[in-house]
Amino acid sequence: MSNISIGNYSNTINNYQNSSKQSHDKQEDSRFSSILNDAVNSTSSRVAEVTISDEAKQAASNELPGWVQEVINRLSNNPDQQEAMDDVKMMATIPGGPLVSIPENFGGTPHYLATGQPVTKESEARFNALTQSITEKTTQIFNSESAMGSSAADIFKKIHEYMATQPEDYLQVLNWYRSSYKY
Repeated sequence: MSNISIGNYSNTINNYQNSSKQSHDKQEDSRFSSILNDAVNSTSSRVAEVTISDEAKQAASNELPGWVQEVINRLSNNPDQQEAMDDVKMMATIPGGPLVSIPENFGGTPHYLATGQPVTKESEARFNALTQSITEKTTQIFNSESAMGSSAADIFKKIHEYMATQPEDYLQVLNWYRSSYKY
């Protein structure tokens, strides 16, 4: 009989342990659920603060950079529209060049002023190839638009829109559309 009572005692302890473990597991689940709910509620109630640069705002709005609008206004308001057309023709047909630093001691390595990248034979070859193809296209834009009778300001705007589609690193080396640039 003592074996039975030990067995009964053992069963009672096992039942208590199982019940206690289930209760503990439920508490753990409840605590985890509470923590998860707090995290979700706290995250959804927080507002992230994001700062967007003026250049990013401008790009998102498709607004022209300030200097482009200044050039368009100057071209539109020029009383000598032939002079304005000549200015745009020069912009369209003469290849642009990179802004390159001149090392203080001429033995130094030249680098692109806007990016700080060193000027290499490869970068020069890439820049020259892009410049040739881009100048051909801007010349084509100028010729076709002027043949249709477009104004100098409209042609400049179309050239700028085309230029804005070029690789970012090319535009940086060329210093094409920095908003602080004054024509």
